[in-house]
Amino acid sequence: MRLPVILSLVATASAVSCAAPQQATIPTPPITCRAGSECNEKWSRANGWIAQHSGYKVQIASDSLIRTMGPFSDDPTMAFVVTKIAQGNDIYLISINGGCGPYGLILGCIPSIPESVASFTTFVNGVSDAAKPN
Repeated sequence: MRLPVILSLVATASAVSCAAPQQATIPTPPITCRAGSECNEKWSRANGWIAQHSGYKVQIASDSLIRTMGPFSDDPTMAFVVTKIAQGNDIYLISINGGCGPYGLILGCIPSIPESVASFTTFVNGVSDAAKPN
């Protein structure tokens, strides 16, 4: 396994470890793309969505990982981890995970995890202009 994939898995696990009470319940199609211009466009849209929707600054932004700072314990604001992982045959899977601190889990993350995942997926797949702040 390559180091970026390992880091991606560790980052994803740490960002969502406290998010279990709000598992995504809104069905969303997978985000897949073919290497080249299609993936470049979708990855650019993923970066744009995070920039518009995260209450935290981006901590890591590479060609396969976007990770925001947070979540902080007293904040219901969502923190996000977005990964782009090769599936073979020049196909990639883009996925998002998120969570908020324990305070947010009591009252609910803002916005909720299912709402965030649905909005992200719709926007990155190019279905709508959902990048505008709520």
